[in-house]
Amino acid sequence: MSYSIPLEEKDFLKAMSFANTSTNEEEDKKKKLYEQLDEIISKKTEDENANNNGFKKIEYSPFSDDEIKEIAKNIYDSKYSNELQKYLEDYKEKSEKTALQKEELAKKSEIDNENINKNYEASKTNSENQALKRGLGRSSVIMNLLQQYEENKNSKLSENAKSLNDSIQEIDKQLLELEDEKTSTKNNLEMEKSIEIAKKITDLKKERDDKIQEVTDFNNGVNEKILKYSSDKSSSDLTDEKQQKNNNIEKAKTILSYYNNFTAKEAFEDFSNDTNFKNYLGEYYNEFYQLLKAKAQNSDK
Repeated sequence: MSYSIPLEEKDFLKAMSFANTSTNEEEDKKKKLYEQLDEIISKKTEDENANNNGFKKIEYSPFSDDEIKEIAKNIYDSKYSNELQKYLEDYKEKSEKTALQKEELAKKSEIDNENINKNYEASKTNSENQALKRGLGRSSVIMNLLQQYEENKNSKLSENAKSLNDSIQEIDKQLLELEDEKTSTKNNLEMEKSIEIAKKITDLKKERDDKIQEVTDFNNGVNEKILKYSSDKSSSDLTDEKQQKNNNIEKAKTILSYYNNFTAKEAFEDFSNDTNFKNYLGEYYNEFYQLLKAKAQNSDK
C-alpha cells in the first residue's frame, strides 16, 4: 500500500480501511474454524445418538385391574347419569302436570255443585211463588214438586261426586303408572350401564395385555441388539478411547491448519487469548497449549 508524502487525510482513511478489512477477514476465518470444529463434534454426537436410539427401550406402566374398573365406571357413570337426569326431568314434568289435573277437576266439581244448588234454590223459590199466586200454598202438589226438585238436586250432586271420584282414580292410576315406569327405567339404565362397564373392562384389559406383549417383544429385541452390539464392540479394533483420540486428532489438524499462515508466536498468542478452544479441546487443551508454546519458544532460538 503506497502513501503520498507528506501524509494527507485520505492516507489515514486508507490505512484505517485496510486495518478494518484485515480484522474482518480474520474474524471470518476464525468463525469458519469454529464451524469446522462444531461440525466435528456434531458428527460424533450424531453417531452416539444413532447407537443410543437403537438401544432405547419402551417404558410402559400398565393399568391395574382396579384402575381399569375405575376408568370404565367413570366413563359410563357420567353417560348414564346424564340419561337418568334427563328422564327424571321429563318424569317430573309429566307427574306434576298429571297431578295438577286433580286440583283442576276438584275446582270444577265444586263450581258444578254450586251451580246445582243455585239452580235448585231458584227452581224451589219460583215454584213456591207461583203456588202462592194461585192460592195453592203448601198443597200436596207443591210439596211433591219441591220433593222432586230435592231429589233431582241430590241426584246431580251424587253424579258430580261420582264423576270427580272416577276422574281422580284415573289420574291416580296414571301417576302410579308413571312411578312404575320411573322404577323400571332406572333399573333398565342401571342394567345397561353394568353391561357396558363389563364390556369396557374386557376391552381395556385386552388393550393393556396386547400392549404389554408388544412392549415385551420390542424390549426383548432391544436386548438382543445390545448383546450383539456389545459382542461386536468387544471384537472391534476401534475402541471408544481410539475413537476419542481420532476425534481429537481431527480437531488438532483443523486448528493447526488454521494457524498455517501464522508465525509460531502469533499462533501461540492467538490460541492463548481465545478461551473458546478450552471448550472445543476439553481435557486436551493443555496438551495443545504446551505444543504451541514450545514451538513459539523454539522460534526465538
